[in-house]
Amino acid sequence: MNPCDETPGDVMIHVVPENSKSRWSHIEDLDSFFKNVYAYHQGHGFKVMMLQRFSELFQVRLEVRNRIGKSSQ
Repeated sequence: MNPCDETPGDVMIHVVPENSKSRWSHIEDLDSFFKNVYAYHQGHGFKVMMLQRFSELFQVRLEVRNRIGKSSQ
């Protein structure tokens, strides 16, 4: 079997032989991995990203609380 076979729909599948696997071969989806690494870098680290997420969650909670308060009046 040829390592590069074209399938219907013009999608190319590349099979890496076992003996020439790179250090990235254990990662199934490199695109998603590098998107997550980039988001981590742009978010300035884990602590800052978590603080941002919790503050966003708190803002949503306040919005819901304000809307419920206005509708019950």
